[in-house]
Amino acid sequence: MPDAPERLRSLMDAVFTLQTELNLPVEFEAVVEAAWDESVNG
Repeated sequence: MPDAPERLRSLMDAVFTLQTELNLPVEFEAVVEAAWDESVNG
């Protein structure tokens, strides 16, 4: 999927925006990072 990185970037932007608006806990950030690592390395 050539557009996968672009979609992933959009997803991360959306997550970052949500996290900023809701001031979500650090645990959520850890989950996002784990999902990011899995998508990049897996």
